[in-house]
Amino acid sequence: MKKFSVLLFGVVLFLILIPFSNVFAAEFDYNDGLLDDPSNVLSSSMPSEFYDNDLETGRKIYAHNYYDIQLNGKFHIDSMYLKATTGYSKIQLFANNEMVFYESSAGTSIDELIEVNKDDVDLIRVYQPSTTSNATVYELDAFGYKTGQLSIPNNVTNLKAVPGGKKAELSWTNPTGTGFQSVSIYQGDNLLVENVTEESYTVEGLNFNTSYTFKVVSVGADGNSSGQTVEVTTKAEPDTDGDGIPDSEDQYPDDPENIPPPETTEDVPEVEELKIEATPERVDLSWKNPPRYFEKATIYRKVTGTATAASFNLNPFAPITVQAAEDYEPLFETNGTTFGDLSVKENEEYEYKVTNTYNGLESAGVTVQASIPEPPLVDTTGATLPFGIGELIASGNGLLNLIGGFVLLALAFVFVPKVIGLIRQSFISNATGQATDNRLTERQQKMIVGQGRQPRQGRS
Repeated sequence: MKKFSVLLFGVVLFLILIPFSNVFAAEFDYNDGLLDDPSNVLSSSMPSEFYDNDLETGRKIYAHNYYDIQLNGKFHIDSMYLKATTGYSKIQLFANNEMVFYESSAGTSIDELIEVNKDDVDLIRVYQPSTTSNATVYELDAFGYKTGQLSIPNNVTNLKAVPGGKKAELSWTNPTGTGFQSVSIYQGDNLLVENVTEESYTVEGLNFNTSYTFKVVSVGADGNSSGQTVEVTTKAEPDTDGDGIPDSEDQYPDDPENIPPPETTEDVPEVEELKIEATPERVDLSWKNPPRYFEKATIYRKVTGTATAASFNLNPFAPITVQAAEDYEPLFETNGTTFGDLSVKENEEYEYKVTNTYNGLESAGVTVQASIPEPPLVDTTGATLPFGIGELIASGNGLLNLIGGFVLLALAFVFVPKVIGLIRQSFISNATGQATDNRLTERQQKMIVGQGRQPRQGRS
C-alpha cells in the first residue's frame, strides 16, 4: 500500500510540473500549416510570434485590437489551430469581405484544433472585443489547400464493358493520387449515376443487339477528368427454337413446329435411346423415333469379328453416332421402334446401325454392338419351380399341425407308465417306514463293496 501511495504521488507531481499546454499541444500537428509557407501570405499585421511554431512565445491582444493575415489567393480551410490564454480572443475568417466563420474563447484558455470546412477564404483575423481583459496568443495556423492548387484527377484505367442481352457490366481501375473522390458514369451525353467509389457498375434496361457508348469520368475536389469511353453492343435476343424469330416475337418459342425442315443429311434428326439385347438365338433392337421429320428407320448390320468367351456381354451398349459405312448390310426398313434379328450365329460379333430417312435425306445413323454367346449345356430357359419359398414354409407348418397330435399321443404311452410307477413306489416307501429303507440301503451297500448274494449251493 505504501508503494502504491508513493507511485500515485509521483504521477500527480509529474502532471503538475509539466505545463498543460505541452500535453494538449501534442495532440495536434500544428506544424506545416498554411501560414508556414510564405507564398500563401500576401500581407500580415500579425506578430510573428503568432505563427512561429513555438508554443512558448506569444503576444497580447489589447482591447478592440485585431491582427489580419491577407492570404495570397482563395483557400479551402479545413481547420484552425489556436492556443491562447488569459482573456478573450476571437478568430474570424473572411471570404470576399464577408465573414464566413468565427470562434471565440471568453475568459478561458484554449488549446485545440477547430473544425472549419469553409471555401474561398482569403483573410484570417484575430480579434479582441473585450475591454476588460487581454488575451495572449501563443500559436495560430490554418490547414487546408489553395483553390486550384490540387491537380485534376487522372482518368480511370482498364475500362471494360461486358455485354448481356439487356445490360452491360462496366469495370475499371480508379486513379490514385491527391484529389480523386469518385466517378460519374454517362451513357452518351446523359448522366446515369454519380458518386460511385467502387470499380464496377451494371447498366440495366438496355435493348437487345444495340450499340452503346459509355463514359466514366473521375471527379475530384478541383474538377473532373476528361473521362474514358468504351463502346459495347448488347447480345441478340434469344431464339429458343432456332427458327430465326426472336422469342419476344415468336408466339410459340418452344414449339417444335417452328423448327425448319432439314436441308442436308447433317440436319436430319437421329433415332434416340437405341438399345440392344443379345441371346444365342437372336438380337433385339429398340429405339425412339424423333418427334419431327421422320419417315422410316433403316436397320443395317455388319460382322465385326469372332467372339471370345471374354467378349460376351448381354447388356446393351451405349449408342454412338458415326458416318455411314459401305460394308453395312441393309436388313430391314420400318416406321416402328423395334427389330428382331433371327439370323445371327453363335460366337459372332455384330454391329448394328439404325438411320432415319426424311424427304430423301438419310442421317448418319446410330450404332450399337453385340457378341452372340454359345448356348448353355443345359437349357434352363423357361424352367420354373412348382412352388416358391413362401409356399414351402406354409406347407411345412400345415404338416406339423397335422402330425403334432399323434406325436404327443405316442410320447404319452411311453412316459405315463413310468410316471405312475414312480408315484406308486413313493407311496410304498412311506407306508413301510424307515426299516425298509435301511435294508434296502444295506443291500445296496453290499452290492457296492462286492458282497452281493452268494451263489446257491447244491443239494447234499
